[in-house]
Order: sequence, then C-alpha cells, then structure tokens
Amino acid sequence: MRSSRRYRSRQQALAQAITTQTDFQAEYRVIYPDGTIRWLLGKGRGLYDEAGNPIRMLGIVLDISDRKIAEEALQTSQARLMSFFEANIVGILYGDIYGRIKEANDEFLRIIGYTRDDLNADKLRWDELTPEEYLPLDEERVAEAIVRGACTPYEKEYIRSDGTRVPVLIGYGLVGEAREESVAFILDLSEQKQAEQDREQLLTLLTLRNQELDRFTYVVSHDLKAPLRAIANLSQWIEDDLEGQLPEDNQRNMELLRSRVYRMEALISGLLEYSRVGRTEVASETININELLEEILDSLDPPATYTIEVQATMPTLTTKKLLLSQVFSNLISNAIKHSAREDGRIEITAITKGKYYEFSVSDNGGGIAPENHEKIFGIFQTLKGRDQKENTGIGLSIVKKIVEAEGGEIVLESELGQGATFRFTCPKGMMNDEL
Repeated sequence: MRSSRRYRSRQQALAQAITTQTDFQAEYRVIYPDGTIRWLLGKGRGLYDEAGNPIRMLGIVLDISDRKIAEEALQTSQARLMSFFEANIVGILYGDIYGRIKEANDEFLRIIGYTRDDLNADKLRWDELTPEEYLPLDEERVAEAIVRGACTPYEKEYIRSDGTRVPVLIGYGLVGEAREESVAFILDLSEQKQAEQDREQLLTLLTLRNQELDRFTYVVSHDLKAPLRAIANLSQWIEDDLEGQLPEDNQRNMELLRSRVYRMEALISGLLEYSRVGRTEVASETININELLEEILDSLDPPATYTIEVQATMPTLTTKKLLLSQVFSNLISNAIKHSAREDGRIEITAITKGKYYEFSVSDNGGGIAPENHEKIFGIFQTLKGRDQKENTGIGLSIVKKIVEAEGGEIVLESELGQGATFRFTCPKGMMNDEL
C-alpha cells in the first residue's frame, strides 16, 4: 500500500497539515489480515513547541465502510436513473403536486412541443399545460398519491405549444417526507389513439358495407327466386293443362326442368346463407346439446330404418345456438343424403380437449377418398351429380366457415367404403357443465 498513489497523496496531506499547522483529515482503504478491504477516516491535530516545531499528533481513526458502501450504491442508483432519464424512452419530469416542473428530459419537451430554454425560464407548469376538464382527475390522482406514495397511471391530455392537444399516459410517485415532490413518467399515446381512431372508422365502414351487402343479397335473392318460381309454376300448369297429351319424353323434360329450377333456388338460398356467416350478429345462449340434437333430428326426420345414436352426456354450454344448429344440421343431413344403405347408422359424440369441446358426427356410408377431403369443403364442390336438388355444394362450406369463424377447426376422417367422421371443435367459452 505504501507505493500506491493514495498513500503518497495521504502523506502529502499530512505534510501540508503540519506545515500550515492545520487539522489533518483523510479517507483511505486498508486491507485487513483476513483479506477484506475497509474504508477508514483519519482525523488528527498537531501539537507544536514554542518555536512552531511539530512535537506529535493526536487523532482518531473511524471505520466508514458502511457509509462508503451507501455512497457508492447511491452513486450507482443516480447513474442508472440519469441513464434512463437521458435515454428518452418515455417522458420524465421532476416536479411537485402544485404544478411546478423543476426538471424534464428531452422526450417530455418533445411531447409538449416546448424547448429547454422555456423550461429553464420557468415558463412551464404542468397544471397550466393541462386542459381544464382534466384538472379534477389530476386532483384525484394527487390525493391518491399522497396516501399511497404513488398514483394509478391514467390517461389525460396536455396542451402543446402550438395549441394542439396530445394524449398521454401518466403515472408518478411522490418523494420526500412531505410527499410534495414528484417523479413522473409520461408516455405519448398519439400513435395509439390514431390507430384506435382508424380502427373505429374501418369498423364503421365495414358495418356499412355489410349492411349494403345484406340489402344487395336480399334483393338479388328475391329477384332471382321470383322468376324461378314462376318457371316452375308455369311448367306445372302446362303439364296439368296437357294432362294425358304429353309424350313421356316431354313429361320427363318438364320434371327435369322443375328439378333444375328447385336446385337453382336451393343454390341461391345457400349462397345467401353462406354470405351471412360471420357478418350477422347472433346472440349467445345456454344450450343443452342433447336437447338441441333432439330438435334437429325431429326436423330432419331421418328414415325409419336409420339408427342414430347420440352420446347420453353431451355438454351444456353458452354459445350461438343458431350457428351450432346449422353445423349439426348440415353434417347430419349430409350423412343421411349420401348414404346408399337402408341400414344407415349415425353416431354423434363429444369429448373435452383442453379449452375446446370436440364434437364428431360419424356414419357408415360409402366414405370419401382422401384426395377429396379438402375438396368437399370448397364452395360449389360436390362428389355427386349436380342435377340433384340437394347437391348445391354449399352445405359443408357453410359448416367450415361457421366453425372457423367461431374459433374452431373441422377435419374429415374417411376412406372409401369405410364411412366418414367429421370432427369439429368449439371453444368452451362460458360452459355450465363438464362432460
């Protein structure tokens, strides 16, 4: 230690104190025998003879290690705070609860549009930068901070130097025993508020477009269906008027004409239904799935030779009944229509899969080749002749659109000659009973 710069400096200070006959004081570090380093404060006063020559020095040595550790910690904390202050990630100001701004970083000055010269000239007060309607809210948060030591962050506005307003998120803590001085952060919300405004405008525009589309599809549906019904009625009247006079070929053509008309009418209805999926608000309600399936099966009236088994313990959940009914109805009617067997069998089950219920509708029909699994979910896609009224190719596309719009998925498991199983998931949401 004797060769260190600190040692030489201490010796010089001691020599200076003796020469000038002043008190000596110095801080220095020492290494204890156990290897620890301690900070010491040495204080001394010299004793001199009548001629002014030094005789001896009286003094004390104090261990100031704890104080030095605290000072170093404070310096580190101040350095970190200053680094954050100067980083300008958010606006920061030091002020008080009475409206004064004592110091602020560049980001805060940018937010309010003032300069550092304005700040140094004491031209800035946060209460004068605040629109009048926000002052009561400021008073509430100040009262909260006096009690808690900090306020709950809240949104307000500041008036910029050019008179415009800037939305901000502000929060602060009070320091000092009197809890009158504050350290506050201010986050500029301009971009967020603009994005929210743009989003609201887009949603409003989308709502208007959806309403226009609904009106358009209704008018088109009505205008297309009316002449189709007229054609069907006219062909039937002609056939009735010429009863017994039409050759068999002409009668078959009349029946074919009406079947094409009926199919076109079903196609228009399907398109209308498909276009409304995801655009029409449907209220949620609590549904017992067993009761829902009972209603659907009654309306579909499957052949008496069919066996339909429904799991006894289906869940009860809160969801959109109309949409779930459409999904089940389309899947069950699809299984009935496309089964060539008189002893058709349909099984409907449900299991829990994490945050979802997985429902399945299985049949023992002819099955679907794997290469057609994706195809059948496309609109206008059908694996049978299009002359059949039922084969519009829209039913399964509606099912897929509903399931995915509600946050679920649908898959098909099938092989030719081995039946088919449609599985779809439904978010549990606010379920009432577990399986």
